[in-house]
Amino acid sequence: MGIKKQDGFTIIEISLFFAVSGLLLMTMMTGIGLAVQRQRFSDAVNSTQSFLQQQYNETQITLNDRDNTNDCGSSVDPKGTSDCLVIGKIVDLGLENPGAQVSTINSYRVIVNQSGADAAAIAVPPLTDLDMLNDPSLNTRAIKDSNNEVSYLMQATPLSR
Repeated sequence: MGIKKQDGFTIIEISLFFAVSGLLLMTMMTGIGLAVQRQRFSDAVNSTQSFLQQQYNETQITLNDRDNTNDCGSSVDPKGTSDCLVIGKIVDLGLENPGAQVSTINSYRVIVNQSGADAAAIAVPPLTDLDMLNDPSLNTRAIKDSNNEVSYLMQATPLSR
């Protein structure tokens, strides 16, 4: 009588196969999760940068498309006939609530009346935009209303290691 040879795998071999396969699968899923998280963060940074670049470009090429309710203290109020000048934009980064899940970046136009802009231009030294904003006699202000506000929502992405 001889020893009969059995075909197949032992329980130890099958257990070892499943353990190695499970370890490889767990490592792969962890790597995919980190890659997805990095891509989400990268997309959020790129879209925020794009929004801020757009606001900067709109500052360089300013359109005075304010409505009739926004005056700058001029005597002539209708749109297109007043002496209000759009001198730039204020970007509010919305960081007052750092624990919130959503943060909003708002952008507003800054206007000044023509006499204020003329006074700023002839001042020695010439006034910067920040000086114009801080000088109450120039009646410079940011227009904050629904027709002028441009908002961008940033979702909070938790950073984990």
